Amino acid sequence: MVVALAEAPALSEADNLADHIGVMLRVTARLAFAMLLLAYIARPIAQPLRNRGLLLQHRRSLGLAAALVKTVHFGYVWAFVVVSGETLEWLTVILGGAAFVLLWVMAATSSNYAQGKFGLSWRRLHLFGIHYVWLIFMQTFIGTAVSTGSL
Repeated sequence: MVVALAEAPALSEADNLADHIGVMLRVTARLAFAMLLLAYIARPIAQPLRNRGLLLQHRRSLGLAAALVKTVHFGYVWAFVVVSGETLEWLTVILGGAAFVLLWVMAATSSNYAQGKFGLSWRRLHLFGIHYVWLIFMQTFIGTAVSTGSL
């Protein structure tokens, strides 16, 4: 993310602000997607191998890193709305906002203590949350690919 920030258009001119935000929106979305993907596939990869692979050992860290990058992405979404003056569709705000909230709640409860305290509810929250966030990612990426004709 630091490399992308350094390579993004400079913020010294007002014209570059929109370009900078656009680049960083793409970088943070793709980086968070990669981390969430690794966290998402860690268990299915480790189960048939019957070992605790590297991905499974670091699954929590990958999820927390995805949440951190998505928080930065949220800041850039906010900046985009403010700078561009565009309004987001209400469906995007509700469904996308729910994905951010779920990701933040999962990050806040990503500890052994929370897992022990909430038990089955913790598992249900995290199972639903990761699938919901994954669905929002897919809808966003596929929708962007279709609308830009890059499918």
